[in-house]
Amino acid sequence: MRFLCVDTSSPYSVVAVGDERKRWAGGRRFFTRHRCDGLISLVTACLKSSHLSLSDIDIFAVGVGPGSFTGLRIGLATVKGLAAVSRKPCLPFSSLETLAFNDLPAAARRLGVVVDARRSSVYGAFFARGEEALGVRRLCKDFLLGSAQAEGKICGQLRGSAAALTGDATPLFCPALPGPRGQDRAKPRCLPKRYWYPTPAGIWRTAVAAAQGRGTVSAERLLPTYLYPHDCQVRPAGKSR
Repeated sequence: MRFLCVDTSSPYSVVAVGDERKRWAGGRRFFTRHRCDGLISLVTACLKSSHLSLSDIDIFAVGVGPGSFTGLRIGLATVKGLAAVSRKPCLPFSSLETLAFNDLPAAARRLGVVVDARRSSVYGAFFARGEEALGVRRLCKDFLLGSAQAEGKICGQLRGSAAALTGDATPLFCPALPGPRGQDRAKPRCLPKRYWYPTPAGIWRTAVAAAQGRGTVSAERLLPTYLYPHDCQVRPAGKSR
């Protein structure tokens, strides 16, 4: 099964191509302008490096958020178009989950992911990580909380040297992380900036794991995860104001 994986939830556009066993190509670029054109160029380059054409792809996997509203729209619109033209299914995955599948320090067994959601709020989730590359287990649903509420949740979930925090909102919470208690020998670790954003390896692993436990959807049914539903005017089908 050949995957084309895309995530545009952060300031980076990230692409990976591979199957269940190996990632063949990947790329990540920081875009401030012309992001749509740049994403297509990145997809084209990864396909060429993998010696594949669009018709060779079996599943289009895409990060559906939460994250940048504009970035998500660009990424999903691009994947919808590619999947519709190819008549292939789409596989949605959480953009926060991709950070848990990054190449992280082995000691980070319990991981908090916190991403700036603006308005003094953060997107977040918690994960348990095993020794294997795909050994990631979700501990809660993705959430949106004010920074004060998020701080309490983080302090309650992360303790000891086996815990770590990542994501671009990490600096907000480092001073509040709990110190040693009981048998814990050290505070949780705040991971450095190189671990804060999705990577080609991370989105490919997320897609492979998602394919093992979730079904695909058609391009028409592919939707972003907006945790600010009122701001984005997202309403259940058939309902109006």
